[in-house]
Amino acid sequence: MAEEGDNSAWSGASATQLAIGEVLLATSEPMTAFEIAADLGDRDPSRIRKVARQMVIKRLLSEEAPRPDAKRLGRPPKAAFSLVADQRARLERAIHGRSRPPRGGQLVFAEATGDRTESLLDVLSNAELMAKARWWALCDGDRQEYVIAFDADSSHQPMLELTAVLSAAKIGHRRASLSPIRPARELVAHARRARAAARRASASGETRDEG
Repeated sequence: MAEEGDNSAWSGASATQLAIGEVLLATSEPMTAFEIAADLGDRDPSRIRKVARQMVIKRLLSEEAPRPDAKRLGRPPKAAFSLVADQRARLERAIHGRSRPPRGGQLVFAEATGDRTESLLDVLSNAELMAKARWWALCDGDRQEYVIAFDADSSHQPMLELTAVLSAAKIGHRRASLSPIRPARELVAHARRARAAARRASASGETRDEG
């Protein structure tokens, strides 16, 4: 039996499952696959319904009859989904774990200036595409860029999918790797070691030249 604090089901969840979970976490009301898909910007509610029902089997979601809606046109949906009560806290812990700066990371810098800004916001608002991102920041210098970070030790696939979408949308971007994050107080010692190594290398080069 899983422990109370166990969130492994969410830690191993797919991007679509995490995206569905986050949409349902933001509401206390059950949502149909069509409503979830609309929030995710997904044009295929049937795919969302299929994934949601897989999550029901895993006891992450519960399925029930949707509330009546006189304003809804067409054939009424047969099911609505909500988070199982004890999964809300577990999902929140999984999300909180993703939001902390990682030990290191894969970074994507996306330009947020010019006439492609609206297209960039369309990309970044895709919850499924961004589900595996750990954190983000706005870098405002000579040019404004969004920085999106992925785990250093995770699959490169989510980052490659994001850069592929940015390329297709003709949005300027670049990739970089982030070293492990360390306390600022250690920077002085790091700089001293690096300076000493540079001076040794310089002295060694000068000795060879003299020889």
